Formats: sequence, C-alpha cells, structure tokens
Amino acid sequence: RSATGVSLARASETMHQTRAYKRVYWAGAVFALRLDIALRSSTQGRQSLDDAMVAIGQRFSSRERVSADQLLRAIDAWHGRPLAVPLAAEALAQTTFGDLTSELRLLGVVLEVGGVRLVDRAPLARMRREVALGARAGSRRSLR
Repeated sequence: RSATGVSLARASETMHQTRAYKRVYWAGAVFALRLDIALRSSTQGRQSLDDAMVAIGQRFSSRERVSADQLLRAIDAWHGRPLAVPLAAEALAQTTFGDLTSELRLLGVVLEVGGVRLVDRAPLARMRREVALGARAGSRRSLR
C-alpha cells in the first residue's frame, strides 16, 4: 500500500495498521541518499553518511534506546550545523513520494527506456561512484 495523500510522518505512525511499509521504507532510502549528498556537498567530500554512522556507533551504546530525533540531532552536532533535522522535517511533511530527478541528474544517473545510463561528466559523478562503492569521506570525528 502506498499511503499517498498523508504525510510521511503520519504514514510512519500508522504503517502497521495501513500496511504502508513500502512507502516508509523507500522514503527512508530517499532520505538517506539526500542526506549523504548534502553531507558530502557541504563539506567538499570530507564527511559522508558512512562517517556519520560510524560516529553514531561511537556515540550511542548498542543497548541504548535512542529516538530518531536524537540520532538526527547527534548527526547535526557531529556535522557542526543543522542538516539532518531540517532534511528529515521536509521529508516527514511530504504527502507524495519524493522526486529524485534533480539529484539523479546531478549524480549522472539518466533513466532511459529499458535501462539506466551513467554520465561521467555530471557535476556529482565522482560522488555517485563514491556512494556506490561505499567510499568513506574520511572524517570519523566522534560524536562524544
């Protein structure tokens, strides 16, 4: 089920009743890609979502119960300025599935009939390769 017409926040709250699991799951994937692009872009490649996840692992115990808001705020503190919280607020307010057309174009991913074409001269083609290969930006600063 898609749960279109309601905000992602509401779809997340009610997904067990409405069975809108796909929308919530894929919206999370879109958010993660957007956050990774934003982290890499705003730091000229010195930080990535991979680095943020390493820092979160260092900040919070695996036994600790942590809310999504705490995680987002911890990422922003690690990053040094608000980024994850505002991106999440924007995503949670959406009533339709997020459109990645502009991000894909910048990354050099062109959707064509029957497949995908990668454009190596795109502005963020290098970032696309780093994201696809799981290359870390290298920051690893702790959240503590």
